[in-house]
Amino acid sequence: MSLQTYPNNSQSPRILLIPGYGTGVTYTPWRRRVDPYRGFKAFAHQANVEIFTWGSEARYSLSQSLNPLTPYFLYYQEKQLLEDAVLQARLRTTLHSFRPEIVIAHSLGSVLFLKTALLPSAGLRRLVFVNSDLRLTAQVITVLQTFKDNGVELFNVHCFWDQALLVSSLLSFSQPLGLGPNPLFKNFFLPLFGAPNLHESSLASTRLVKIALN
Repeated sequence: MSLQTYPNNSQSPRILLIPGYGTGVTYTPWRRRVDPYRGFKAFAHQANVEIFTWGSEARYSLSQSLNPLTPYFLYYQEKQLLEDAVLQARLRTTLHSFRPEIVIAHSLGSVLFLKTALLPSAGLRRLVFVNSDLRLTAQVITVLQTFKDNGVELFNVHCFWDQALLVSSLLSFSQPLGLGPNPLFKNFFLPLFGAPNLHESSLASTRLVKIALN
């Protein structure tokens, strides 16, 4: 799981992309190869971008791909991985060395980020959560408020029909951030459509780039 770096341009802000649930697995016959952008296709030609890759890298057979229990097992496996001290240390090292100005975290990636970064890293000015699976507990709100108090803008890109987050809400009996607006954030409704996995479709939207950079 290596860090991927894209072309440098001193005029562009440093952007760290943190992918979410299931972007490192392949499904027969729908997704035969792991996407090098981990779903963030809209940022494929953006300068000064790094992708922090993490998560399972399983290869599912046709029978596994068709099994409705497969995504549930994967989800719980990756939720457990969020607690891994080595993974968290690797993300902290990346934040320290790359010093991103903008962090864009998708799905479970936003949970990983907040478990790792309890204080803003040097130079961070914007934190963008996309279809976030984050729960706003009192502890999480305290951490996010610390970011705001240090001048970091908080963006929430949401969609109320995200099927993965709807299932997540049923499994945990609580609503994740990415299903709707929240007053702690600047909120942007980005409709999900045009892809078999709607949960990742916003990552290919040019509007997401405009939201993150403008």
